[in-house]
Amino acid sequence: MQSNIEKIVEAVTYIENEGLKLRDEAKAARKTPELYRELSEKKQEIYSLKESFLEVASKQKLLVTTGYMAQKVGKFKAKLYQNKVIGDSSETLITSFKPCKASKDCRNNKLGDIGLMSYRELETDLDFETAMEIVRGYVEENKSLISKAKTAKSALKTEKKKYDIKETKSVSLEKLRVVKDIHVESSLNREKYAEKKSELERLISENKGKYPKSEAIVVKKTKDPEDRRRVVYEIEDGFRRFVISKELGLAEVQVGIIEE
Repeated sequence: MQSNIEKIVEAVTYIENEGLKLRDEAKAARKTPELYRELSEKKQEIYSLKESFLEVASKQKLLVTTGYMAQKVGKFKAKLYQNKVIGDSSETLITSFKPCKASKDCRNNKLGDIGLMSYRELETDLDFETAMEIVRGYVEENKSLISKAKTAKSALKTEKKKYDIKETKSVSLEKLRVVKDIHVESSLNREKYAEKKSELERLISENKGKYPKSEAIVVKKTKDPEDRRRVVYEIEDGFRRFVISKELGLAEVQVGIIEE
């Protein structure tokens, strides 16, 4: 039995192929304005729906970019990215002019060269209207879910404690102390950890190798209980950033001091 995701991929592949067919038909109908306009509008409808699918699938982290084909058509040159959908056992490739944001490692993986894509005869039981309905249904349903998730996430951020930062400065990483175990487990969630690490690496690179102030770890300034002459900083918020900084081998990080 064909899975739901495979049916969606089949429908996307079908309408993508129909778009190529309409491209050729519209080109042949240039001297017939009314027909040309009708074919062009239908082609645009397909391309817009496909773009919506790519956007939604990417946000759901179902899309993986495997690399790109270097496309050259006359003087036109572009990278035609090749994407697979997680859960699709057929591993059908879906093309796009933009890579999936989460697929950084494969963005520069050249898979070969290609010219103008051609319309193909596909083995499928789908027709145009059914394929459009399947893809449109997926997009509309999941756009709603994503919107709800964003609203919930936004509400959660609003509920988070707002800190009154007294001072932001760079301090030695070895002076930071973990004194609370609250949220530590969730802070090391593998998926979130990988996302934060990737983001922090990018920000550090853009900041000439230095820890950015925008990611300052919230701390309380205090005395080291084992040596009262020594100042240390107890982490109040930013445990994940602290662990990542250690992993990246940073000597200093930016901290936001909330109280002394």
